[in-house]
Parts: sequence; C-alpha cells; structure tokens
Amino acid sequence: MPYTDTVVHETQCFIHLLPSNLSHEATWDTVFRGYVIPKGTGVIPTLDSLLSDNQEFPYPEKFKPEHFLDENKKFEYSDYLKAFSTGKQVCVGEGLARV
Repeated sequence: MPYTDTVVHETQCFIHLLPSNLSHEATWDTVFRGYVIPKGTGVIPTLDSLLSDNQEFPYPEKFKPEHFLDENKKFEYSDYLKAFSTGKQVCVGEGLARV
C-alpha cells in the first residue's frame, strides 16, 4: 500500500491544513537570516515555505503523490513534511495516527 501512503502524505502537503504552527518562544537570543530574535520573543513558524519548496517537491502547485515514491516505487518519507510539528512541541498522537 505504498501508493495509499503517498496520497495521504501528498494531501497533507497540498492542502496546507495548518499553514501556521502553534506559537513558540525563543529560548535564547537567535540570529535568523540576519534578523535578531531576542530571548522570550513569541514566534509563529509557518510551514508553507517547507511544503512549497520546489527542490524537495517538484511542481508543488500540482497534486503529485509521486513526490513520496523513491526510484523503486516504495514510500519515502520527506523531512520537509512536518504534519505533527517537531521537537518538544511534537503531537503526542503522532504514533497512533501513523498506525
């Protein structure tokens, strides 16, 4: 069922269900792309730039489940897809949802 898995993952990328992640707070002074983000600043990361990266997903404006197939037609997960967030803020139900 690798193709079914790819359709689910491509749907998560394509529809941008939650383009903005939950708000976070900078835990230390950070410089990002030349901008200083002071410790304690609220940050709301957007996922659109990851999900629309044309190097990772060629033709991001088209629904192409093949984005998640390797050359052997087997499912290949992309680190660019963060449907359950990442780090300490990761969704506790991720394991159950994947099953």
